[in-house]
Amino acid sequence: MFDEAELPNNEDEIKKADKAITIASHQRKTNKKPGRKALPAELPREEVIYDITDEEQVCHCGCELVHIDDETSEQLEIIPAKVYVIKHVRKKNACRGCFDTIKTAP
Repeated sequence: MFDEAELPNNEDEIKKADKAITIASHQRKTNKKPGRKALPAELPREEVIYDITDEEQVCHCGCELVHIDDETSEQLEIIPAKVYVIKHVRKKNACRGCFDTIKTAP
């Protein structure tokens, strides 16, 4: 059944078919920037500024440090929906004189 010693009858056709076979190569997309996508610009922002203390603003050589740049990062903060009860209180008023009139606020 599997006699490898014998050559096939259609050897020329097999060689032509081998030459015709092409293997498509995969290329990675290189236009993507590493990291996360930027947060949408229309979201409201709250800025928290961190700075070093006055003592740290002086170098060990005695010179005062100068601000050169800011390092920024953004964090998405989600405040969950509030669940609360609204209690509607309608005041009722009655007449102490005749005890016939009772009025309730609309």
